[in-house]
Amino acid sequence: MLDPLTSISLASAVVQFVDFSVKLVSAGHELYEQGSLADNDEVEKITQDLANLTEELGADRPAPAQQLSQDEIAIKQLAGSCKELAEEMLAVLTTLKGQKPKSGLETVRKSLRSMRKKGKIQDIEKRLGKIRDELNLRLTAILSKKQSGVSILLKDLSDETKRYHSTSTERLEILHSQLLAILENQKKSHAKAEGLDAISAKCLSLAEEGKHVATAQKILRSLHFKTIKTRQVNVKEAHPKTFKWIFNDPDDHCKPQTRFREWMRSKSKNGIYWISGKAGSGKSTLMKFLIKQRVTTSLLESWSEGEKIVIASHFFWSSGNTMQKSQEGLLQSILFQILREYPDLIQPCCLDRWKLPDRYQDDPDPWTMEELSDCFVRLVEAPGAPKIFLLIDGLDEYDGEHVDLVHVLQRLNNSPRIKMCVSSRPWNVFEDAFGGNLEQKLRLHDFTRDDITRFVKDQLGADDRFKKLKSEDPEYLQLEKDIVDKAEGVFLWVFLVVRDLLRGLTDDNDIDFLKQRLDNLPAGLEEYFARILSTIEPVYREQTARIFQVMVYSAAALPAVYLWFLEIEKKDPDYALNEKPPFESAKQVNTTEIRMQKYVNARCKDLLEIHTPSRDDDKPPLSTEVDFLHRSVRDFLATKDMHDWLGSRTGSHFDARISLCKIHLAAIKTFCHIQQPYSAQTSFTEVFLNLIYRFFYYTRLTEASREICDVAQIDELHKVLRTFLSGPGEGMISLIPLYRYKDNEPIVALAVEQNLHSFVREKLSLHPQLVSMSGNWTLLDHAIAFPSLGFGYRDLFTIEFLDIEMITLLLSNGVPPNKRDPESHRSTWERFLKDYHERKLINYQQIPSRVVVEIMKLFIQYGADLNVEVASDTNYKTHETRGRWGRRRTIKLPVPFKDILEANFTPSEVAEIMKVVEEKNKFSLWKWIGWE
Repeated sequence: MLDPLTSISLASAVVQFVDFSVKLVSAGHELYEQGSLADNDEVEKITQDLANLTEELGADRPAPAQQLSQDEIAIKQLAGSCKELAEEMLAVLTTLKGQKPKSGLETVRKSLRSMRKKGKIQDIEKRLGKIRDELNLRLTAILSKKQSGVSILLKDLSDETKRYHSTSTERLEILHSQLLAILENQKKSHAKAEGLDAISAKCLSLAEEGKHVATAQKILRSLHFKTIKTRQVNVKEAHPKTFKWIFNDPDDHCKPQTRFREWMRSKSKNGIYWISGKAGSGKSTLMKFLIKQRVTTSLLESWSEGEKIVIASHFFWSSGNTMQKSQEGLLQSILFQILREYPDLIQPCCLDRWKLPDRYQDDPDPWTMEELSDCFVRLVEAPGAPKIFLLIDGLDEYDGEHVDLVHVLQRLNNSPRIKMCVSSRPWNVFEDAFGGNLEQKLRLHDFTRDDITRFVKDQLGADDRFKKLKSEDPEYLQLEKDIVDKAEGVFLWVFLVVRDLLRGLTDDNDIDFLKQRLDNLPAGLEEYFARILSTIEPVYREQTARIFQVMVYSAAALPAVYLWFLEIEKKDPDYALNEKPPFESAKQVNTTEIRMQKYVNARCKDLLEIHTPSRDDDKPPLSTEVDFLHRSVRDFLATKDMHDWLGSRTGSHFDARISLCKIHLAAIKTFCHIQQPYSAQTSFTEVFLNLIYRFFYYTRLTEASREICDVAQIDELHKVLRTFLSGPGEGMISLIPLYRYKDNEPIVALAVEQNLHSFVREKLSLHPQLVSMSGNWTLLDHAIAFPSLGFGYRDLFTIEFLDIEMITLLLSNGVPPNKRDPESHRSTWERFLKDYHERKLINYQQIPSRVVVEIMKLFIQYGADLNVEVASDTNYKTHETRGRWGRRRTIKLPVPFKDILEANFTPSEVAEIMKVVEEKNKFSLWKWIGWE
C-alpha cells in the first residue's frame, strides 16, 4: 500500500517506464527497417536501464497513513502491469546480451522480425498506450478530486501552514496546478508521447516537494508548543497614548528621553538593551507594545542595511508550564517564529532532524538545549538568513539558575546579526550582566509618571460620578496627583487603587473620605494584597483558601469551572469516583462558566481574574479560564507565611494536589460524556490527552509529597479508558498512540510510563499475572519507551525518561526482558539495544551513557540474552550479492551484542558491563552444580 505522495512518485516511475518503452519500441521499428543498432554495448545499456526501471516499479513503498482512493489503488495496479510488461521485454533483451558482438545486430533483427510476425510489438504498443491513457485519467482524478488522498494531504499541509502563518506550501500548490495543466493538454494533444517527460518530471517534483514540505512541517510542529503565545496574549494592552516616549529622539529634546531609538538604529551598538522595573510596573505591557508597533520595524531598517528582518519574542511565565519558564521553551519559541517566516531555512538549520528516519520525525523526542543551540548557530550563519531582533520578557520568571539564562542570552547576542531587548525585575544577577552600560538600560518605573497620570485621568474621568464631582470641587484634581505620587511607577498598584476608589463612589464617598481611603491604602503591592484578603467576607474564607491553594499548585491557568468542582468536593469528597460526571452537557458547562465570574469576585476579589474567549459564538467548554491577576500575586500567596495562613483556613485534611487530581479526573469523565470538539483548531482528542497528562502530573506531585498515591482515582481512570477505548471514542483515540495499550492493562502501562512507583508496586503485588500479561508490549517495554500520550502535550508536564527505579521495580518483580513482540519479533532487551545504538549512530537525542550502563547492568542481572543480534536500520554489517538482472544488492546483517558494546561505550564502561556478565555467568555455574 502507498501513501498519497508515494502514489505520485510511483506514477512518475510508471510514466518513465512508458516513455522509455515507447522509445524502445520506436527504436525496434527503426532497427527492423534500417538495422541501425550500434552493437552489444547498447543492448547492455538498454537492458540495464530497463532493469533499473523494473526495480523502481517493484520497490517497497511505505504503508499509508489513511485509506487510499480507487484512483490511487489503480496507479499501483498500473505499476504491476508495467512490471509484467517489463519482464517480457527484459526476457528478450537478456537473451541478446549473450550474443557475440558480430552476430548481435543480426540476432536483434531476427528477434524483432519474429516478434513482428507474432504481433508482439503491436501488442506492446497497444498495452503501453492503454497504460498511458489510464495513467493520465487516474492522475487527473487524484489531483483534482477533493476526496483523494493527495488532495486531502495538500489541504492538510496548507491548513497547518496557515495556522502557523507560514508560506511553505506555495511552491507545492504551483507544482500541483502545473501538473494538472500538462495532463489536460495531453488529453487534447495527438503527440502524447512528447509530453511524457514533462509529466514524469512534474510528478517527481511534486512528490519531492510534498516530502520536503511535509518534513518541514513536522519540524515546525515539533518546535511549536500549545502555550507558545499564551502569556503574551494574556498581557494587557498598553493604555492609549502610553509608552510612546520610548521612541523619542534625544535630538528633538523630547521628554522623557531614552537611548532606545538610537540603539535600535545603530549598526555598532549590538549589546543587549535591558528594561528593568519593579513588580507591576508594566514591563510585559511595554514589551507587547514594542512588538506591535510599526515604528519598531522601521527603526531596525537602519541597522539591517537593506537586509531582511524578522522579529521574534518570548514571554517567560513562572505560573505557566515547563515550556513557558525554561531555556528550551525560549529557544523553541524563537526558532519556530523565525522558521515559519523563512521555511527554506528549516533544512539547513535543522539538518540533523531533517535527516532522521520517518519514525523519529513522526513521533519526535523533545528538543534538547544542545540541539536548539546548534540550530540557532546554523540559522544565523545560513545564506539568505534574515537579521533577527529578539524581545524577551520576564527573565526573572525563568525557572532555574538565572545566571545560566544570562549566559545563554549573551551567547545568542554574540552575532552581529542579532539585536536583543530583554526585561526583568532589577535583581542583582541582571544588574551585574546588563546594568553596566547606562545607554542600554532603562528603569521603567522612572519613566512612567506621565503614563500613569494619563491612565488615572482617563479611568477616573470615564466615570460620570467622578466627572461631575471634579467639575464642582478642584480638590479632586489633587486626588489624582496623590494617586500618581503614591504609585512610585507601579502600574498594577494604580490599577487596583483606581478600581478601589471607584467602588468608594458607589458608596457615595465624598472627597475627604476618598482621600482618607487613599491614605489608608498600603503603598507596597504585597501589603495591598494582604489588605484585599482581609476584606473578604468571613463566610467565604475557607473557600477562598481552597481556591488559592489549588491555584498556587496549578501548573497553569485553570478552566473556571474547575473551581466549582471544589464546591462539589466539599460536599462529597469522592465525587470524582461517581459514575455520573459533574456535567452531562456542554450547556451545563457553559452555564456554570457564566456563574463563575461572580463566584470568583466574591471569594478572591481582585487577586484572580477570568479570561473569556473573544468569540462567544463558538465558545467551547472549558475555554473560560481563571488566573492570577499578576505574577506578583502568586509570589505573595506562595510565601511560607501565606502558605501557613491558607492552610490554617482549610485544615490538614485538605491537600490541593489531591484536589487537582480529582478535578482532572472529573474533567476527563465530563469530556468523555460530552465528546465535543474543543474548538476548530483543537480536537477533542487533544483536550482528552491533555487532561490525562495533567491528571498524571498532579498524581506524581501527590506521590512525591506523600509517598503514596490515590489508587482509587487511578483505578477510576482505568475504568474510563477501558470504556472509552472500546466505545464510540475508539475512532478518535486510534489517531494517537493510546491504541498500543488496548491489548494490556492500559492504566498500569500508563502508570509505568508516568513513573508512578507506588501504584505499580501495589498493582504487581495484588496482580502478579501482570508481569506476563498478553499483548505486543510488556510493562518493561513501556518503561523504556518515551511516553506517547500524544505529540504536543508531553512538553507541558515533563517526566524523567528511562527511570531506573521503575525498571528495577519491574525486573525484580519478574517482568521478562527476553519476551518477544509477536509483530516485530524483538524482545524488550533487543528493542532497548537497537534504539540506543541507532540514536548514537545518527547523533539523535543521545541518552547519557551513565544511565544506559546502569540499565544494561540491570537487564544482564535479570537474565537478558547476551547472544542477541540487533537488526539496525542505520548501521549494519553487509553482504553483497546480485539480483535477478545482475544488479548488485546489499544485504543487511544484524549487529552482535559485543559489537554494540564496543561501538557505543568507553573501554572502562565496557569493562564495567562485562564484570556484571562474568558475575552472572559465575552465579549461573554455581547454581547449575548446586553450589548456591
